[in-house]
Amino acid sequence: MRFIALLILIQLPLIFFGQQNSFLLTTSEKFIIDSYTQKNDGFFHTSFKPIVKSTIEGYTEIEKLIYRTGSDSAFIARKKHPWFWKKLLVESLVEIKKDKFNLRIDPLLNVEYGKDSIGRMTVNSRGLVIYGDLNEKFSFTTGILETQTFPEKYISNYIRTNGVAPGQGRVKNFKDTGYDYSYSFGNISYSPSKHFNFQFGHGKQFLGDGYRSLLLSDVPFNYPYLRVTTTFKRFQYINLWTAFQEVKPYDTRNLVYQRKHGSFSYLSYLPSKKIELGLFEAIMFQSTDTNSNNILPIDFANPLIGVRAMQYGLRYKHNALIGFTAKVNILKQITAYGQFVLDDRKRKGESGAFRKRNGYQIGLKFLEPLKIKNLFILTEYNWVNPFTYFSTTQHQNYTAFNEPLSHPLTENFEEMLAILRYNYKDVFIQIKYTHARPIASFTTIHSIFNTPDESQSNSLNIISKQVTNNLNIEAGMMINPKSRLQIVAGIHIRKSKPPWYVSDNISISNYVYFAIRTPISNLYHDF
Repeated sequence: MRFIALLILIQLPLIFFGQQNSFLLTTSEKFIIDSYTQKNDGFFHTSFKPIVKSTIEGYTEIEKLIYRTGSDSAFIARKKHPWFWKKLLVESLVEIKKDKFNLRIDPLLNVEYGKDSIGRMTVNSRGLVIYGDLNEKFSFTTGILETQTFPEKYISNYIRTNGVAPGQGRVKNFKDTGYDYSYSFGNISYSPSKHFNFQFGHGKQFLGDGYRSLLLSDVPFNYPYLRVTTTFKRFQYINLWTAFQEVKPYDTRNLVYQRKHGSFSYLSYLPSKKIELGLFEAIMFQSTDTNSNNILPIDFANPLIGVRAMQYGLRYKHNALIGFTAKVNILKQITAYGQFVLDDRKRKGESGAFRKRNGYQIGLKFLEPLKIKNLFILTEYNWVNPFTYFSTTQHQNYTAFNEPLSHPLTENFEEMLAILRYNYKDVFIQIKYTHARPIASFTTIHSIFNTPDESQSNSLNIISKQVTNNLNIEAGMMINPKSRLQIVAGIHIRKSKPPWYVSDNISISNYVYFAIRTPISNLYHDF
């Protein structure tokens, strides 16, 4: 972490020269980007996210679609106080534009009230986000958010088990059954030319073209990172260096501040304008011992993909993982995509679930099918074998902040999901369904936060996964597309039960809620 923080501090004096901000990671924004790039003729690298805006030709047209530029002009013109209505409906709270300098400040909000069969649930989040462009080459983003929440029972159980709120870091108790947490995020982005972008920050990344990622996901909490993006038409090469902090529910000082460092490389190639292929490598370095938290080998900074996987192998103390991605635009409205992850291959003499440590994803996206504007449909299937993402030492497993760096179910599962989203002017509806079940049965503690030997030898009679169905239906209205302010009403139906060989007990939760919010990131509660 100090290594990356030092690099950020070195660059701080340069920010006074910054338009290289990124698109958001939200599912709704990704649909709009996918639809635009599929319809338009060009070479677009879209698998590694968040996408730096300047790397997409015609990104200003995408911004117009996201911000619905001009949609409320006639309405505002009829009002007596147009300044007020502009701020409420189309502009940021603060906007300053002078030559190439731009500054936007928006409030962050998530005030949610809901009820299920147990009782009342609430979320109260407040914060602020600042976006700045200091010139055409330098941009920055910074923000902070504070939350008090009384969550659904299964989320509360997750927090107690993992010591963190899903995707939002460590918590402290609030009153009798609630939790309190806060966090910050941000980055500095610099592009010396159209071919290179350097980004230093504290946030999340996502690799893939679907709803889930089996390679690198935005599931866990924010982390410090240095990202270098190199783009030459058909080729894009991304290097990502990170510092991850360990968190334990029982929270001793020695364990809480233990760190591990990750080095990620991704090579994207466009053999044609309709096909994107990718090669991925991840190395989780063992950078902690009893005396120090930051023991980094020299080749941590090695930017060449594949070298360390060949050097260390897949079962060395520096946990290596490789993967492949593919995306094909079959028609102007249909995209097929997939991923494959390999954590280890079968070794001589191995048997059982430990011998196949891999997984795959296949999916289809229908982007404005039948020429229905702003209709998006996604279907996806994910399969990950047991013990994928495990390492020979607990500290090197593929996790960050006590959460997986890939799928929220981690490993040992198959999942089918579907999403339908439709926007009509400012009104939208989204329906999301997920079904997941374990692949193999274990009568022991089976967790990625243990080593494979611990998971196999532990004699406690506990099953780690359940058969789970999530149905989430939301309808709402976008008040201000610039700040993402929206009003939403929805229902979340969750049904879970242990596998048939354990119990017939079924848990059903029907959560009905109303919210006013400004979503700028994904939070995954469908596990």
